[in-house]
Amino acid sequence: MSFIWMNKPELLLTLDIGHFYPTELVSAKLSALLTYKKKVLLHVTRSMRWDFDHVVSFDDETRALITVIVRMNALNRVYIGTDYFDASINRIVAWIVGA
Repeated sequence: MSFIWMNKPELLLTLDIGHFYPTELVSAKLSALLTYKKKVLLHVTRSMRWDFDHVVSFDDETRALITVIVRMNALNRVYIGTDYFDASINRIVAWIVGA
């Protein structure tokens, strides 16, 4: 067994896509942040209604985010988190999309 010991906890800047204004381009913010930050955490769910922000939608902005990550060669520096537990949609399909 091998263990990885961290001397100090690392805090990551988190961009929660569901809490930005729908017309904001988070991909532009990400490209600027990756210039100065070693690592970034993305939470890539987008709200569909005011009480409902747990669905991943593959829209143009999500595609642009992934394009920025690949073009900046930051696949090992960006952590992507998703939610797939909203009870208002089919849970099996949501689990598959989240996986």
